[in-house]
Amino acid sequence: MSIISWLKTSNSSYALLHLTYQEKVRSDMNIQHSILEIITYLQLKPQKLMYDKYDYLILDLIHMYKQNNQQYIKLGILERDFWLKIENDSDLNVGQARIGERIANLYVDGLIQNKDGYMLTKRGREELLGLEVN
Repeated sequence: MSIISWLKTSNSSYALLHLTYQEKVRSDMNIQHSILEIITYLQLKPQKLMYDKYDYLILDLIHMYKQNNQQYIKLGILERDFWLKIENDSDLNVGQARIGERIANLYVDGLIQNKDGYMLTKRGREELLGLEVN
C-alpha cells in the first residue's frame, strides 16, 4: 500500500498519521539494517567446505608421495596414481572423477600448492587429518 492511499483511507489526524508513518519508516530501516548485518555476517563467516572421496584421494596421494619419496609429486604422476586407484576401487566411479577440476578447486581453496610439484598446505594436512579448519 502506498503512503498516499494509506493517508486517504485513514481516519486519524494528520499529526498522528505522520508520527505513525515515521515509526513505520524507522521500523523498515531497522529491518533493512538487520538484514544487511545478517548478509555481512554470512559472507564473512568462514565456510566449512565440503569435500568428497575423490578430493580426499588426491590429498592422500600427495601426502603419501611426499612421505615415501621426500619430494613433491608431479602432475603426471598424480594423475596416473589417481586413475590407477579409481580403476582398482569398485567404490569409485570414473565418470565422477574430473581430476583437473578437483586439483584446481583444492588449489583455490588453499589445500594444496604447486612449487615444482604438488604439496599439501597446513590447511590441506589438517583437512586430511579431519581437524577443524578455521
